[in-house]
Amino acid sequence: MVELFQNLFLALVALLVGLLIGALLLKILRVLLRQAGMARIFVNFISTALGSLLLLVVLILSLDVAGLDTETLWIFLGAIIIALALALQDSLQNVAAGIRLAIDQPFRENDRIEVGQVIGYVEEIRLLSTVIRTRDNVQVMLPNTLIFQGPIFNFTIRERRRVDLIIRLSYDNDIRQAREVLMAVMRDDLRVLADPSPTVTVEELAPEAIHLNVRPWVKSDVYWAARRDLQEKIKMAFDEHGLTLPLPQLEVRRADS
Repeated sequence: MVELFQNLFLALVALLVGLLIGALLLKILRVLLRQAGMARIFVNFISTALGSLLLLVVLILSLDVAGLDTETLWIFLGAIIIALALALQDSLQNVAAGIRLAIDQPFRENDRIEVGQVIGYVEEIRLLSTVIRTRDNVQVMLPNTLIFQGPIFNFTIRERRRVDLIIRLSYDNDIRQAREVLMAVMRDDLRVLADPSPTVTVEELAPEAIHLNVRPWVKSDVYWAARRDLQEKIKMAFDEHGLTLPLPQLEVRRADS
């Protein structure tokens, strides 16, 4: 009986020491990964995956210290792992995809991305899924395999982004005047960058209107606000200078009697 309690005590000590060493190793690993420039969400993912593996190893080593036959346990554990691998193929694929995402780092925390039909901000990458917050504050959990298979559109990772606006101009207006007004609107907005310079070009002479391409560059973090404000300012500037936007036309024909 005394030997049993001694073995249990040694097993408990081995478990605590193993957990402390594992926690220390994971902490060092997190520091090294952060110093290497890896994003925080991927550091968390790798730490979680390795932490689960270390916990399993420490438990088995503790049982070995307690005097149990761990060889049989290893064989039994191997059989369980094989069975789980066959039963949880999709889950393992998600874990593998998460590892690939951690290596490639196609996005960072709070980056605005589009995957499939989902557009939102990255909050966290987990073992099996990635958490995305949409603009209307809805949480979406996407399987890592779906994200890894992509394509992944990242709207934030680049410092600058081009705003593409199509302004339809009535044919009874002067294109040169319209270009001057549009350029003035963009120059007056402090969010519009001077380099690359904004441009106004004729996209198409459509049957109903002249289509003008208006393309200013802005910082990525102000893209949506700048896009909305520029459209409002363009409409107000057009009204001020007597420039008109074409209205939808409906042609009604009377059938011959």
